[in-house]
Amino acid sequence: MDMISEFPLFAFTTLGGLAAGAYVVSAFFPSGGQGVKRPWLFPLICIVLLGAGLLGVLGHLGRPERFLFALSNPTSMIAEEVYWSIALGILMLVDLVLLARKGASQRIVRILAAVAALGLMCIMGNAYFTAYGNPVWAAWPTLVLFVAGDLGMGAALFALHGD
Repeated sequence: MDMISEFPLFAFTTLGGLAAGAYVVSAFFPSGGQGVKRPWLFPLICIVLLGAGLLGVLGHLGRPERFLFALSNPTSMIAEEVYWSIALGILMLVDLVLLARKGASQRIVRILAAVAALGLMCIMGNAYFTAYGNPVWAAWPTLVLFVAGDLGMGAALFALHGD
């Protein structure tokens, strides 16, 4: 029963990490969507994944007022994850608009999004690293594996996009 109650966090960590990893990988390819039939599809998919993941945060907290209370405490891990997610989401939205209107994005947007994505991945890994409930996670490989896993998933998503 306990594992099912943690499913929303699993969804956030997986879907948010997938979107974040994809944006980090995309920063290494300077084409910015050029040469792809629908270049706006990549940021749209990433926004949807991140948004669906953030719904997992709401599911984990149970009630909307708990979400607002968590955000009012900037030192809580869940608030930090949401702040980084918001920053990443805004940059992905800028990328989406540029790609939809002009067919190309500014490289700086992808780089800034990659920085926000890397910050999000590190904060998510740190949340598990500092979790008191599981002493196995309180080791440096937790952080490395979170980032490496997100980059691996993100590379696969980016490769599927064909950029």
